[in-house]
Amino acid sequence: MRFLQYTSGQRRPNFKSMGMDDDMADATTKAIGQHKSQIPRFKKQIEEQASVVADVFCTADASWPPPYSSLSVLVKEENAKRIVIRGSRLLTFEDQPWYSNVPLQELYTEIELAEKRAEDATLMGVSALLLSREADAIEGNSPWSRNLMGTWSFAKLKKDPKTGIHQATIDYFSLMHLMTELANDEKTGICY
Repeated sequence: MRFLQYTSGQRRPNFKSMGMDDDMADATTKAIGQHKSQIPRFKKQIEEQASVVADVFCTADASWPPPYSSLSVLVKEENAKRIVIRGSRLLTFEDQPWYSNVPLQELYTEIELAEKRAEDATLMGVSALLLSREADAIEGNSPWSRNLMGTWSFAKLKKDPKTGIHQATIDYFSLMHLMTELANDEKTGICY
């Protein structure tokens, strides 16, 4: 994830490498278009808040790859539920308190650095964080189980309509990718 190029031409391939199937990668790529009119405002916000977001969106400097670091400013917690902040309501980047309280290193090690890393590890890791189920992912509870009778499956996770995880991941990954693209743009970004 650290070595992906975040450009408009790499959207779909990046989403595929993060574990999305063709339909979801297409839907997430299409969702970025919903933010088209807000791009000038996003660029200005990123520039004005460079000190806040450089470690979040700048791929070379980030402590974590963008799918994980961007959660800190793009997902808020309300009534014990994590919610992707809508682009239209994203007026300032603020570090969200919930993010500093999750065992990110442990989750990242268990999901992304596993001996037999799953192709959809990033999608499943981010989903665990969006659902406040990082403990289940770390412990290998269903649907993050990888044992002999493993149930590791985003398809299983999204079947539960109460989670809303399918749409939440589309919303999150589209906004994360766009913000990372803008921050890393060779001409107008803050990362160069």
